[in-house]
Amino acid sequence: MAKKENKSRITENITQNALELARYGLSYEEMDKVLDAEPGSIEKHAKRSANFCRLLETAELNAVIEAERALFKRAVGYEFTEEYRTYTPAHSDDTSPDPETKLKEIKFVKKIVPPDASALLIYLYNRRGKRWSKNPDSSSGITVEEYLDMKDEVQKQAEENI
Repeated sequence: MAKKENKSRITENITQNALELARYGLSYEEMDKVLDAEPGSIEKHAKRSANFCRLLETAELNAVIEAERALFKRAVGYEFTEEYRTYTPAHSDDTSPDPETKLKEIKFVKKIVPPDASALLIYLYNRRGKRWSKNPDSSSGITVEEYLDMKDEVQKQAEENI
């Protein structure tokens, strides 16, 4: 008689995969289905292990913070250094298809990625939406066009009264 596979046991591999899926905001039930685990087993494991539960709860938040860091870095620009290695054949008369090589030089090149206006706007719209909105709400309830029309009328009246 064949042994029944025990899917309720949570292995280290399933634990790591569940944490990865939690970064994308999946629920316990969805993780059970994706990982082919016994229904409710990941939730039970989270209730038994406070550390695992805390990691699951913070996984999505950590992913969002990581994405915000990348967006901010792109918005303000950054520098990085690339390393280029130049090799030459060890023997000048070597004509084999895979000759021995020796390192000729190492060159470090500093590159600058300029700030990206699109990333900056996305960051500002999401962080300070009221302040950086394309259509801010005014406290008086009038639009910019209405304000400009009123301003023109007041200027005309002022000129007539002079």
